[in-house]
Amino acid sequence: MSSNLDQLTADAMKLPLRDRVQLAQRLVSTIDDEEYFKALLLEQQKSRSEEKLEMLLAEGLATESSALDEKDWQHTRAELENRITQNK
Repeated sequence: MSSNLDQLTADAMKLPLRDRVQLAQRLVSTIDDEEYFKALLLEQQKSRSEEKLEMLLAEGLATESSALDEKDWQHTRAELENRITQNK
């Protein structure tokens, strides 16, 4: 792959200066477009996560509440500890 890049670079260096500058601008534009696309995807994922969280919170608030006993707290702690270790 490096030899392909070397060949491309050698070919580009044979171009007139104006063409090399235009090629460089197109390459930078492509990189910027990729970064922009990645940022859009990340924002969309964040938005979906927030929507899901809001839905789960609304669902939780709509259910009948009950007092938690020690067994419930132990289960909740174990589940949270499991999630924390999986995310590390």
